[in-house]
Amino acid sequence: MKSKAVSTLECTHCHQPVVDQISSDDGQKTYCCYGCKVVDELLTEKKSILAPEGLNHQKYGYLDEPKIKASLLDFDEGKFVHINMHLPSIHCSSCIYLLESLPDVEESIMEVNVHFAKKQASITFKSDQIALSQLAALLDYIGYTPDFQTKLGGAKKKQNRLLIQLGVAGFFFGNTMLLAFPEYFGNSLSADKSLQVFFRYLMMGFSLPVILFSGRDYFINAIKSLRAGVLSIDLPIALGVSVLFLRSAYEVISHTGAGYFDSLTGLIFFLLIGKWYQQKTYENFTFDRDLKSFLPLAANLVLKDGTEKPISIDDLSEGDVVLVRQGEVLPADGVLLQQDAQVDYSYITGESIPVQKQAGETVFAGARISGGAAQFKISTSVNHSYLSSLWSRDSFKDDAHKNSRGLTDKISQYFTPAIILIAIGSAVAWSFVDASKAITVFTAVLIVACPCALALAEPFASGSMMRAFGKHGFFLKNSDVINRLQKITHIVFDKTGTLTHQDQIQVNWHGDELSFDEKLAIASIAKNAQHPLAKPLLTFLNITKASATHATQFTEATGEGVSAIIQNDNYRLGKASFLKLEERAETTSVYVEKNNKALGYFSFFQKAREEAGELAATLKEEYNISLLSGDNEAEKKRFEKIFGSNAELHFNQSPHQKLEHLQQLQKQNAKVLMIGDGLNDAGALQQSDVGISLCEKNVNFFPASDALLMADSFAHLDKFLALSQQNKKVTYQAFILSLSYNVIGLSFAIAGLLSPLVCAILMPVSSVTIVVFTTVANQMKVRKTLG
Repeated sequence: MKSKAVSTLECTHCHQPVVDQISSDDGQKTYCCYGCKVVDELLTEKKSILAPEGLNHQKYGYLDEPKIKASLLDFDEGKFVHINMHLPSIHCSSCIYLLESLPDVEESIMEVNVHFAKKQASITFKSDQIALSQLAALLDYIGYTPDFQTKLGGAKKKQNRLLIQLGVAGFFFGNTMLLAFPEYFGNSLSADKSLQVFFRYLMMGFSLPVILFSGRDYFINAIKSLRAGVLSIDLPIALGVSVLFLRSAYEVISHTGAGYFDSLTGLIFFLLIGKWYQQKTYENFTFDRDLKSFLPLAANLVLKDGTEKPISIDDLSEGDVVLVRQGEVLPADGVLLQQDAQVDYSYITGESIPVQKQAGETVFAGARISGGAAQFKISTSVNHSYLSSLWSRDSFKDDAHKNSRGLTDKISQYFTPAIILIAIGSAVAWSFVDASKAITVFTAVLIVACPCALALAEPFASGSMMRAFGKHGFFLKNSDVINRLQKITHIVFDKTGTLTHQDQIQVNWHGDELSFDEKLAIASIAKNAQHPLAKPLLTFLNITKASATHATQFTEATGEGVSAIIQNDNYRLGKASFLKLEERAETTSVYVEKNNKALGYFSFFQKAREEAGELAATLKEEYNISLLSGDNEAEKKRFEKIFGSNAELHFNQSPHQKLEHLQQLQKQNAKVLMIGDGLNDAGALQQSDVGISLCEKNVNFFPASDALLMADSFAHLDKFLALSQQNKKVTYQAFILSLSYNVIGLSFAIAGLLSPLVCAILMPVSSVTIVVFTTVANQMKVRKTLG
């Protein structure tokens, strides 16, 4: 097998660019490293083993009962199903990797997202290919037995199994220490050999419930992870405990020593204490809850007099009627009130195929309206976190230029195999020096090395920064966005609604005098439109009787214009080019056509944001900046004063031209950040390396972007970018701290200076130290930068 430099190939497993090509044995696949090759081959081999039809799912058969199934599922439409499962066995980075790799193994599973702190997995699957009982059986087979009792509301309160395991381990550890106490005083029991032998066998007996009950999860998870082809953190622990017990049992049975049963029981006891302490720490530093509560989702409440009122979704109640426009998202399960509507569930299933709904049918929360506006009667309570999580999940994962590989992934894939090899090598070396220490050193090396501390550095650093950003009005979809922000070299701004105030726009009409019916028709169409200019146009017309439902056959050409039928009259509103008219306006304009006759145009004078000039000047020191606008060049001079005469200012840009411009920049190796509105600039925002949607106050749609920036925080864009760089430094510092711990700990363990008992105490302490360090360090940097 030869390795050669390749720059255009993509890794079959992680989809990253290949520098040194490594081929599969049959030459059909290409990998960037041996780690990806091994994992991909293991996953491929396991496909037949993990096939749903080959698993015993009888014990989960009750999950396929319609009533029980309905109470567990968050979404069930056609063949697509979404569920949140509590998986108590989730405890390390290998767990996250294995679970989120399931779609690679089983094609009926579409997506898996793991919430580490809550030990939850959000799973989307195809119910026509795998039943819920089969999915549960598959998870159970690989070591993640689902817990449905909490969601089903069992009659008995579930006991905390971890605390019981901890209590059992503590009880037998204390008694074993008492029995082992005389062994530390040389020949204190040598006068009574029978009593000494009895005590040793009693210690061995006391160790059995500790291993078989308190420590059983380590063995079960290790075995099930090996089944799935993954080397989890439990494997070194299970190996260490097994070797320590076998060595101790041999000494007792052969009457050659007392063994290490006190160390063995103490090892498991302190491991469980660390496990409990880690769980409490992770719960206290959970960022998801805070971030989701900050995201300002809103809904259009329809009042009894027919008028609309924007309110926070948290203020919605069952029975309220809401209006949802094209591109907006239904905030809760609701019943369709009008004749028909088109929706798509792309945020839930990933499929954007429109689904036709009739009056009286229930539509699930998270559905996006793909036709004209529709009214719904809310039938369930609003779940703010669930809605926010839908946006977070839609991360353009299929875009290769947005896929990045974290430092954790690059290091952790080699960590466990390396530790096992070091432990074996150390044991072999000590067997020639002092055979009595070989087993102790072997176990100490396996226990003291902590991949968890290494794995937690990056997610907790990014998580704490995301939480701080959210508090200051900057919401990121996931931690990967922070990594991409650090690499940005070019920033592209949209103009309308981004560099200008959306609520300070002066509107004028130029053309024939409009009748009331024409104003009503234009206002009704504007109520359907998502362009930033629709709102000031409605304010200018001031027609209270206008309703989005008056418009039929409504269509919107993103960034160009809209068309609809109002009382048998055909209307079109948009740019001059959209209506095939000659441009007459000297500023931003919207032309109006009725039954193929031009009526005139609305002109819009947009006041630039006061902070735009200072922000542009600051950003130019670190980045290349440019402007892309769909408006004409009438305001070019005004924006040259803001950006400078040498800046790239492009006007009359269609959405397609914006997309092409970004692609050209990326071909020149630029890492592009695009900031615009979330709907009209959707294509460009998705093409950019980082897309930021600027929003005023509450939003009632999911921006087609990687991040959402509230207008009040626009002036802090440069500070957010600077903090993303600071986050990189904190992450590296945490990695250095973690690696230093592992190197120092391994050095002492290999030298025979650390007992397994001390290692069991140090392992969780290192993880907690990393969590606290990254969180506190980022909080201090945010406080210094943003106040």
